[in-house]
Amino acid sequence: QQKRICLVKNQTQKIMSFNIRCGINRKSIFNIEKTAASIRDAGVSVVGVQEVTDNGQNGRWVGTTCISGEENHKKENQAKCLSELTGLKYFEYFGVHNLAGGGTFGVSILSTHKILETKTYKYRRWKGRDQRGALAVRIDLNEKSNETPLKKMEGWFVVTHLQNDVTGLEQQDEAVELLSFLATLKGTEFVVIMGDFNSTPNFSAPKVIERIYGPCLAQRECVRADKMQGTFPNGCGAIKIDYIWFKSCVADNIYPIKFDVLNDDEASDHFPIVGTLTF
Repeated sequence: QQKRICLVKNQTQKIMSFNIRCGINRKSIFNIEKTAASIRDAGVSVVGVQEVTDNGQNGRWVGTTCISGEENHKKENQAKCLSELTGLKYFEYFGVHNLAGGGTFGVSILSTHKILETKTYKYRRWKGRDQRGALAVRIDLNEKSNETPLKKMEGWFVVTHLQNDVTGLEQQDEAVELLSFLATLKGTEFVVIMGDFNSTPNFSAPKVIERIYGPCLAQRECVRADKMQGTFPNGCGAIKIDYIWFKSCVADNIYPIKFDVLNDDEASDHFPIVGTLTF
């Protein structure tokens, strides 16, 4: 009898982190359709979104942040809206901060793969500051594959948005709390952390995460990346405050190979960042 040999090619998946500023770009123009197009055109299967609202202000006031210009568009569940516009059919939203005008402000994860489990965490709130937190979802990247049987490739995808403190001390405290939250996430092959840390690489918060999870994707030796490219234009270029971290929990059967910063200033005041995983 001839032996049957099944060859399974390496798969790749793109993941994105994007602070969408509630769908408002740097010119204070609201266009959630353009935000969705930026996600859809990148061809990602999982995206962690920050500064997203549910029935909240899409315009002038977002938490304690004042955006110039007029109030924009209707109140809506932006995570649900983005899911419909991007085709990323599975999503979870965590309304971390209650807005004075009604609704909530928080983070979301959208995915082409079914979300198997969800966990949330709120950081200790500093007096007078917006509440911040983290959202984690468990996803099997092989769940949609037509090739069977395939080993499960489950991972925790965690999105967070740290506070904007010029001293970096609040972000540092939140990063320590984030590590404690991450320690509760068990039973998967890998963990992905993504988000707006409001911290340049010389701040303490990224260094806190690096102690356990190693360098972020932009600084990994195995990843093709423009290490100097910033993610937040500030009039003098762009500074790096958005990050993706990856850590394998079992073996090196899944690993990152590429990191990109997408120079898209029409959809938000941040550039979206994309990491590519292979397994």
